[in-house]
Amino acid sequence: MIKKLLLLLCFCFIHPFISSADEGMWMPNQLKKKEAAMQQRGLKIPVEEIYSEENVSLKDAVVQFGGGCTGEVISNRGLVLTNHHCGFSQIQAHSTIEHNYVENGFWAKEQSQEIPCAGLTVTFIISIENVTDKILSELKPEMTSQDRDQKIALVSAKLEKESKKEKYQQAKVKSFYYGNEFYLYVTETYRDIRFVGAPPASIGRFGGDADNWMWPRHTGDFSLFRIYADSSNHPADYAEKNFPYKPKKAFTLCAKGIHEGDFTMVFGFPGKTTEYIPSFAVDLVQNVDDPAKVNIRDKRLAIWRERMHGNDTIKLKYASKYGSLANYWKKWDGEMQGLRRSNVIAEKQAYEEGFIKWMGADMKRRDEYSGLLHEMELFYAQVKPVSKLYDYYNEAILGVEIISFINNNIRPLLELSLVDSVPDDSLKSAAAKLLKGVPGFFKNYDAMADRLILASMLNLFHDSVETNYHPEIYEYIRSRYKNDYTNFASDVFRKSVFTDEKRMTEFLSSFSHRSTKKIKKDLAYRIFASFAGMMKSKAAGSMSDFNARIASLQSRYMKAQMEMNNPVTMYPDANLTLRVAFGQVQSYSPRDAVHYDYKSTLGGAIEKFIPADPDFNLPAELVQLHAEKNFGDYAADGEIPVAFIATNHTTGGNSGSPVINANGELIGTNFDRIWEGTDSDIQFDPDLCRNISLDIRYTLFIIEKLGDAKNIIDELTIVK
Repeated sequence: MIKKLLLLLCFCFIHPFISSADEGMWMPNQLKKKEAAMQQRGLKIPVEEIYSEENVSLKDAVVQFGGGCTGEVISNRGLVLTNHHCGFSQIQAHSTIEHNYVENGFWAKEQSQEIPCAGLTVTFIISIENVTDKILSELKPEMTSQDRDQKIALVSAKLEKESKKEKYQQAKVKSFYYGNEFYLYVTETYRDIRFVGAPPASIGRFGGDADNWMWPRHTGDFSLFRIYADSSNHPADYAEKNFPYKPKKAFTLCAKGIHEGDFTMVFGFPGKTTEYIPSFAVDLVQNVDDPAKVNIRDKRLAIWRERMHGNDTIKLKYASKYGSLANYWKKWDGEMQGLRRSNVIAEKQAYEEGFIKWMGADMKRRDEYSGLLHEMELFYAQVKPVSKLYDYYNEAILGVEIISFINNNIRPLLELSLVDSVPDDSLKSAAAKLLKGVPGFFKNYDAMADRLILASMLNLFHDSVETNYHPEIYEYIRSRYKNDYTNFASDVFRKSVFTDEKRMTEFLSSFSHRSTKKIKKDLAYRIFASFAGMMKSKAAGSMSDFNARIASLQSRYMKAQMEMNNPVTMYPDANLTLRVAFGQVQSYSPRDAVHYDYKSTLGGAIEKFIPADPDFNLPAELVQLHAEKNFGDYAADGEIPVAFIATNHTTGGNSGSPVINANGELIGTNFDRIWEGTDSDIQFDPDLCRNISLDIRYTLFIIEKLGDAKNIIDELTIVK
């Protein structure tokens, strides 16, 4: 019994914040302390070649792509490799029925064919400086959380302004460890990015929703873009005279292959993790937030899927939207089940028992942290119903596209029109600006799908959310339509000026102060106003107060954990800043009698191939290449490798990240994780955390053999 108690106490103090071998999304400046662990896993180059402040390193070939993904520079002419799903919005935007790059793919055979991508950017990290002392020295113990935040913002702005940077560079202070450390990032953002190539969606999105987050994967998830710069190699707006960017560093591609146990490293911009939250927060995610969001998206996706089936026009309109919505629907489902399977709440509770014992062993710690966990528990209990409400409002009500459009566009215009001092010319100018975006909205919009979703979401909100949060629009639907949401939705879409492109165009073209009355009477606007008014009166204050308070408590809890544990073992939660994860190529066993190999092949894709199926179709040319064994230099054991898995700790934002071998060479592109391990955003599971990467050999094979883009292959440095 005593032995069991000692083991429990040891477990409490160690788990989960002393990282296991492959756990961690490490800041580049932490790598020196992790060098021995990386070498033990197989790294053959010094960490200075991965990240260096003084010299060119691999970090100079890694970019944040479009603000939410990662990409890597793979040629001395600024060619960038990322995921197909990261570039998909651009692929779709440039597609028409006549030139359908989504369905047929695209390959620029010469520079003049590369397509400018308005609004797309890539960002390089120039330097990272620890400014923690400069900020914390300005904070006083007696400050309120609001005063503290304001002081941090003021000091950060001063540091950003005074930072050493060129006029074409940017500076930004980022918070880490919940406001316990701060770093100043100097970055360089390029704005002239051009589309170079991508396979057909039947390759780039092969497997669709059925395979998303699953293993084995057979998806050729890649696309190619090029960075352009001015004559000085600096960022510039698009201009025909711009030149391909000359990078400081470009990756060498390794086509020699991989084997189980090989060292791998992922360099990228992971979006968000919450590894250090208490058990009460995990309970909220597992039992309230994730179930609500999965339930809502189930219904929205089913309606879109029905409308897309057999209709190529609607399929093209909704391909990107559907993929985006389905992505996190499946992730949340896997996360919810993983948290339950791994019993994470109980593990967090065991850790918290250890925390309480550690705190109680020292008077100073008792004075600073006594009652902290209890206060957090009370706050999380209070927020449960409000958090559920926010999920149903944001995912269900604002999930109706026209209601979201009103929230983002019509609401600000109405607020402007209600100010008497705003002249008509200014109002017309604002309406004209909004009018420019109308064709783009309706280009990728299906009113019937949105009408069906409106009826479904109104019904779902009514049945799922407590009645004290039901807005007045429900009384109107009850009295006028006898709770017939289908009939009500039909009237909304028949009468509203916002559900039809022609009506909206005419309305905005003649917009004036007098137009406010028409907006307020509009049925679609009334739905939005009713829900928004309810949220403002019943939820906005309580949620904002909670967020502020819990942020303050979590900051204290994080500070305590950093004192309790060895800082060398603690990486900060992901926050879209540059990180390194490392591990090894490794198979896994998700459940009894099931074992998955570490690699997949084109032969496996052919086995899944179902002609004309939206998820499992393949180009006839690819099937023929496989039948003829026309694999070029990229085969291994008589097959073309497609994807592989490894133990690298990744999350959203790592899409498109370079996957690097022990010699610092590019062996693949990260594009997903296995479904069973998605709970590792909250607590790392070494048995089931696997990232899924596209093998660089499949990328090269598709470019050369299917795309016939030898010009792209000739640009690359490839080790065979």
